[in-house]
Amino acid sequence: MSAAPVVADDPTLDLAGLVERQRAAHADGRPFLPVRFKGAAIEIGPLVRPGVPGCVACAEERHRSVASTPPMHAYLAQEPSRLTSETHWSVLAAELVAARLAGGADDDVIQVVSAARGEIQLHRLTPVPDCEVCSVLPDDSADLARWSWTTQRSAEPERLRVKPLLPLSDLAHMHDHRYGPVAHVYRDPIAPMAFTGVELATLRHRPRMYAFGRSRDFESSRRVGFLEAVERESGSWPSARRTSVVGSYRSLADVALDPALLGLTDPAYDGHRHSLLTPYSPDAQTSWVWGHDVASGTPVLVPEHVAYYGVPGRPGRARFLYECSSGCAVGGCLEEAVLYACLETIERDAFLLAWYSQTPGTPLDPGGVVDPDGCDLLDVLAGEGYETRLFDITSDVGVPVVWALALDPANPDGASLSAAAAHPDPERAITGALVEVAAMAVLGNRRTDHPSAEDRRAMLADPTRVVSLDDHVALYTLPASLDRLAWQLEAGPPVDAATHFGDWRSRWIRPDLTDTMRLVTGAMAAAGLPPIIVRQTTARDHRLGVEVVKAIAPGALAMTFGHVHHRTRGLPRLDAARARTGVDGPILPHPFP
Repeated sequence: MSAAPVVADDPTLDLAGLVERQRAAHADGRPFLPVRFKGAAIEIGPLVRPGVPGCVACAEERHRSVASTPPMHAYLAQEPSRLTSETHWSVLAAELVAARLAGGADDDVIQVVSAARGEIQLHRLTPVPDCEVCSVLPDDSADLARWSWTTQRSAEPERLRVKPLLPLSDLAHMHDHRYGPVAHVYRDPIAPMAFTGVELATLRHRPRMYAFGRSRDFESSRRVGFLEAVERESGSWPSARRTSVVGSYRSLADVALDPALLGLTDPAYDGHRHSLLTPYSPDAQTSWVWGHDVASGTPVLVPEHVAYYGVPGRPGRARFLYECSSGCAVGGCLEEAVLYACLETIERDAFLLAWYSQTPGTPLDPGGVVDPDGCDLLDVLAGEGYETRLFDITSDVGVPVVWALALDPANPDGASLSAAAAHPDPERAITGALVEVAAMAVLGNRRTDHPSAEDRRAMLADPTRVVSLDDHVALYTLPASLDRLAWQLEAGPPVDAATHFGDWRSRWIRPDLTDTMRLVTGAMAAAGLPPIIVRQTTARDHRLGVEVVKAIAPGALAMTFGHVHHRTRGLPRLDAARARTGVDGPILPHPFP
């Protein structure tokens, strides 16, 4: 089967023209090889075969997403004057095309000849999952949300992992400075532990995203950062199947989850200038995707914008609940991903339940921390001038949840910092919380872009000025905000964590990770938070051998950013907790990062 190369040195042959040529070649049963003189470069590829994702439209969209991500990649949009097709360039292009058609490179490779730099670069194209030209995504359906659990035994059951992290060689193809999806990877030599940042060039003009890896060495942190990037991209937009259900809850009530069970926003903020949402009613039209109800094993529809946090409101598809990446997780198998998604959901719910009801957690003695990483992080915090407090804020679910609170009342830009973590092993929960708060302490003390004290005082007086994630953290870096922590800081003397948590192994850990997962999901259901799982795993994720999921827990408090978006209405557990503590004032912004 011969390919049909097209040399697009005609300025009138735009992307639409290339797509038309591609379709014509495929209609004849032939693959298509685009060859374009683009700026000061020649692009050859990808070789697009009929019915195989990854086409010329994907390449254009990926390139634009990277080029439009300022400031790191501005040079991509500044490739100078057009490269005219003088004889020597045409000869070179012809030779490369001939070699390509003879099998000289993989189909997904794009060869870029740069006249400005005098080099030939090889890039790999990651297909756009829902590309309008070449996508082969199936329609979403209830059948795709039916599955059964598989036994997943591990040599180290307490690690809650079924296999080692993927090697970098399996993940590195995601990093491409011209086509993404990972546009940039960087190390931070100042952060505690080995810290790697991963910048994702998102599609369709959505805000760029970041993933982070933290470990004891940079190779491991890079692997973790790439895996979190997989989670971010798969969890932000439906990329595994096409959304096919649109309607109101009232019209779908026999098969859909009642959005009111997920906690609704305060109607006082309906139409607020900082709100990104449409007020909810059972008649509001929106799009829905199928999830798996763990308790019953049956499919259930959930709002698309709850299952995928990057989905905006659109005409006829209202967005009435704020969502973020909370509850998304990547794992080496479905059961592992579900377990970690549920642990994060438990963590955020426990923190917000304690915060909004001012229910004091049990103070834990930092001197009793035995995990080496945890001890190192406590030293880091002390070196930054912080006193570290640890609190057990475990909710009625029962899985250990620890809040790490770093205090430096004399620091005008870092009076307090908060983070939390959940894990069956309380030592891992402690270390998980300390990792986050130590990173904020070290990096925050070196930032020069803090919101001004005046801005933070305005947030303290008017909670609606808390608009972003950074605002939530910044508000509580103000020394004047520490009065809002008095309910926890006056909780009494600390206790030994090992004694306090008791025999957690016998309660939570089983040789089969699937059984551990069942214990956790069963405890959530018993507390009135029965999890629903949306499987977000894309074709790319399947090739990597990982699963990506989102856990949605009716009855649980969801992490939100921007105070007007908080979802606290219609949650009986929160109402009962506030009644127990006698808190009846307004909901205050949380300090969670």
